[in-house]
Amino acid sequence: MRKTNYITVIATAFLISAATSSAAELAEPLAASRLIAERELSRSEHQIVGESVVAVPTAGGTERIETNRWARLAAGMQFRDAGGTLRETKEEIVTSRDAARATQ
Repeated sequence: MRKTNYITVIATAFLISAATSSAAELAEPLAASRLIAERELSRSEHQIVGESVVAVPTAGGTERIETNRWARLAAGMQFRDAGGTLRETKEEIVTSRDAARATQ
């Protein structure tokens, strides 16, 4: 006879229930949110950090203002040119008959 850990079963059922209901609940306000402002705070070779302000509708018919900070991360998003200024990386592949070369 197999023993069942009922706490594990209950916790798993709760997590599945919470994940499915919260995903639906979160999708509605996000779709109705209104972007008010967005700005870039900093950037480096591998990241851009920014901030956005959104108006989120509430159940009472008013709006709640939220400020969110975000970061975009990627290897080589920007590079420093000869003068030290950060420039956006443009991925270009130059091909010839017998070779290919990636450039910025």
